[in-house]
Amino acid sequence: MTDVQPSLARVVEQFEAVGEARFVRDAGGELAVAVGRTRGLDLFGTTDRYGVAAGMSLTSEVVVDSWLCKVEFVVERAVFDTPTTARVQMEALFVTCTPWTPRRRAPRMPVRGLASVRALWCQSVVDETVFDAVTVALSRDGVVLSTWRALRPADRLWLRTRLYGIPVEAELWVDRTHPGEREGDMLVECLFAEPGRAVKESFERVAAVHAERGGVSLADLEELRRAFIEAEAVEASPDRLGLLKRLA
Repeated sequence: MTDVQPSLARVVEQFEAVGEARFVRDAGGELAVAVGRTRGLDLFGTTDRYGVAAGMSLTSEVVVDSWLCKVEFVVERAVFDTPTTARVQMEALFVTCTPWTPRRRAPRMPVRGLASVRALWCQSVVDETVFDAVTVALSRDGVVLSTWRALRPADRLWLRTRLYGIPVEAELWVDRTHPGEREGDMLVECLFAEPGRAVKESFERVAAVHAERGGVSLADLEELRRAFIEAEAVEASPDRLGLLKRLA
């Protein structure tokens, strides 16, 4: 971490490098913005047409040079782009920076469970659309899904799945997406939006069964990807021993 905090202009530039930003509205609620470019203290992008208006105050966080920077913006312009999106121009007003330490992700348990997913608020999927996915990992923080749906960071989902016969239901926030092994598929890293007692109890029950069956825990996504591929190969063969004893 550098000793000197980044300037406001440097912080705004970082939003362009990231490409996606999640903002909190002053009136409440969240707004996802696809950042197109920045210029000085101005940020240009597209967002939900019905969720933004000129004069609105928005705040967002971004990491710059090991500083966690919280920025306040004001929407200067919001004009029609498509029937569902608006082009916005926002100006950064203030920034507050604090030292940032990367959070260590909780170990993931490789699992296999069909999931029913409902889109609560998504950028590329119509709200309330219900689609199938496969839950391929579970941790205290969230799940990893395999799906062909075009999900994007900041999307909100409702998950219903069953792992080792144990039902798990929770609201999810899409954190990251990665290309899947098959063309058109993707691996979607999701965080529990509000991990209440029911979610925690379900996790503990799944973890207990997973441990009883000699399951492994993987922290690295590439290890998880390899385990998922190996499990599919075993499932397709007559001999279903091996990983399928660990992957439900």
